[in-house]
Amino acid sequence: MKKDKELAIKTPLKRIAKSSLIVFLGIFISKFLAYFYRIIIARSFGPEEYGLYSLAIMVVGLFAALAGLGLSEGILRFIAVFRAKKEQSKIKHVFGLSLKICFATSIMAGIILFFFAEPISLSIFKNAGLTLYLQILSLVLPFSVLSGILLSTIRAYEKVNWYIIIYYILLNVINFITLLLFLSLNLGRTAIILSYFAGIFFIFISSFFVLRKYSKEVFGKSSLPREEQKKTFREIVKYSWPLIALNLSSYLLTWIDSFSIGIYNGAYDVGIYNVAVPIAGLFVIPSMLFSQLFFPIIVREIERKNHNVVENLSKQVSKWILMLNLPFLGIVLFFPGAIINLLFGAKYLGAENALRMLAIGTFIFQQAAVSKEALYALGKSKKILYNFLFASILNLVLNLLLVPKYGINGAAFSTMLCYIVLAGLYGFQVFRELSVIPLRRKMLTIILINFIPLIALFFVRKIVEITPLSLILITISFVLVYILLIFLTKSFDHFDYEIIRSFYEKSFSFLRRSKK
Repeated sequence: MKKDKELAIKTPLKRIAKSSLIVFLGIFISKFLAYFYRIIIARSFGPEEYGLYSLAIMVVGLFAALAGLGLSEGILRFIAVFRAKKEQSKIKHVFGLSLKICFATSIMAGIILFFFAEPISLSIFKNAGLTLYLQILSLVLPFSVLSGILLSTIRAYEKVNWYIIIYYILLNVINFITLLLFLSLNLGRTAIILSYFAGIFFIFISSFFVLRKYSKEVFGKSSLPREEQKKTFREIVKYSWPLIALNLSSYLLTWIDSFSIGIYNGAYDVGIYNVAVPIAGLFVIPSMLFSQLFFPIIVREIERKNHNVVENLSKQVSKWILMLNLPFLGIVLFFPGAIINLLFGAKYLGAENALRMLAIGTFIFQQAAVSKEALYALGKSKKILYNFLFASILNLVLNLLLVPKYGINGAAFSTMLCYIVLAGLYGFQVFRELSVIPLRRKMLTIILINFIPLIALFFVRKIVEITPLSLILITISFVLVYILLIFLTKSFDHFDYEIIRSFYEKSFSFLRRSKK
């Protein structure tokens, strides 16, 4: 009986681990190119223009979140459920109708943004330079929203490799290459806008053709009876409508700091602040490594009422997120200035303390990533909505109070506090729903052993001059000591070794195929 339970846990763990290789490669390439994309903009145009770019992405993303109506998240869950029940007609109906609705709403959103670009730029942010960004990027909205539907369908079919290739690799490759191309043509700031447009357009085309080739059964007319069509779509709308507000509130939670800085301090400070945001965003990578396949598997196991599998998967994935994020947290807390200077240049060093605070908040929030995915899998979209609404309102109030006095540090503190509150809410709610706390005892050991290399860092910082080379060597040494301590303290269990073995096997087979 015990062996059967372990097998039930090991099988999905192996699938997650094996999928994580392509996810790791995809995210590594994605982050590498995305950072160089931002670095080129920041270094070539300065904080003011980089700030305008950041504000434009914020506004366009807000319109896209509204136009999407929460349907991309809705079909991700329901197509996974319908696939488990082999209800192909429902899949066709949901997919086709979602595309039609989102096409109409995204066109409307694009038109509104185009004509209101100037009032938004002048009345809210008091910067005429933002108008051109918003007007051209308003044309991106239909492609962006429809890509969300297509990519969610790819994920629902567990085509994780294709999802990673399109969304993480292709998007950033196109952005990066077209930016360099347009800059070489001396297009100035227009190069930034056109490169962003090109990336969105190409992922729309790519995701469409991937679905046509590998999941073509989603296309075509559904044979579902009319009454059943209405019932099915009502279920999805019931699940998805809170996600409209959820997408809006989650987007506000992410961008309210930049929005507040833009209003009170201007685009220049937005540019300074937005070098800290993507660096802190690196803490998202471990949860992204596992979550792309974790969500469909959890949906299936909850449907099958395999509570033991859900609990152990949640704990194991949470443990790996912690192990992978802890070393980076130490480096960021001790050397924020060196990291900023290395990537973006000395003119952005004003973001040092903001980076520390955002790193702490994002680190804690990512530990709750598994809990958030579990709530989605349970269909508790309303609870997630209320969480984000509360956190967004709290963030807005704190920003209004702190940004006028403390600038970007006030914004960073507000966001950090809201992330911590949100993480606590997720953990509490998952415990109430599933009686699951996604923590293992050995996670405490991992946290404690992390203090040993951290203490060493404290003294190293005082005696070693921090240069790009010394920072790289310190980071490598820190990570090696940390890994050695994990093995010496026997912090790995048999499930961890199963993940490592599966990852190794997948890596080895990948390398063999590459040589052929």
